[in-house]
Amino acid sequence: MKKQHDNIAVAIITVFIGSVLLTASLIATIISLTVFNPGFPGFIAGHSNYYTSVAKEARKTIADYSQGSGVPHDVLDKVISDQQVHTDIDNMFQAFYDARVDYKSYAKDIVMKNSKEAILKYATDNDIALADGEASVDALAKDIGDIYSSNLASAYVKYVQKVTSKSSLVYMATAVLWILTLFFLAIFYFINKQGAKLSHRMYRNFGSLFITTGLMMAIGPLILLASNVIGRLNIASQSQYNFIVAFVGSIVWYFVFVGLASLATGGALAYMFNKTRNNLMKDLKTGRHLNDF
Repeated sequence: MKKQHDNIAVAIITVFIGSVLLTASLIATIISLTVFNPGFPGFIAGHSNYYTSVAKEARKTIADYSQGSGVPHDVLDKVISDQQVHTDIDNMFQAFYDARVDYKSYAKDIVMKNSKEAILKYATDNDIALADGEASVDALAKDIGDIYSSNLASAYVKYVQKVTSKSSLVYMATAVLWILTLFFLAIFYFINKQGAKLSHRMYRNFGSLFITTGLMMAIGPLILLASNVIGRLNIASQSQYNFIVAFVGSIVWYFVFVGLASLATGGALAYMFNKTRNNLMKDLKTGRHLNDF
């Protein structure tokens, strides 16, 4: 009886160690493929309409600001194009993953130039005299350029670069975790494979390992989604808010999906365990494999 209890304790400990290793490897892989993947922000931006929402928000902010200087709302409608915003944001995403890049909006000068031309044309067409000549228009155009840049969230580039500069360490840690995990699972497999007629124990132990891993992967993210913590982020810009919520939310859902897949795998192995054990019980009743059960 004591030996049986010892075997159960060893099985529980090994299952726990294996599930922790597998969970850590899966988490590191998801982080590597999302946060430290240069293509991921662009993917999220495309699916969350971030490009178009930034352009609309920038136009509205500029128009609201210029009205305070006596420039009608529709005068500056076309100083920013969607393509310019798209290019600027893509360049910013690339700068996120290259600390050597000192990011600067390529379209800011274009926006300033277009704004100045639009304001001067409006003043000329309506015979409006400029008190300080073009100097006042230059100052207004510069402010408009700064407003445009602020809508791109370019101020966060340096902070993001500090995080992504650790990408090589993250990739290395992920590789080491998978080596340890696969090594442990291989040993775990060969230990449980001893005795061809005892394969039900292997199904049981591996099923427990995957179920434990699935619970670790899915429960926390599901609680996070249910509590709507992500949706309560305090971000002034609506376009930036939508992007960050989509970015973080997609990562959380990756955890949930991987966790559910692990639970499904564990459930399938648990089914195989019950089926194999029942077959062995039938064999036992008929006197077959008595010594192997």
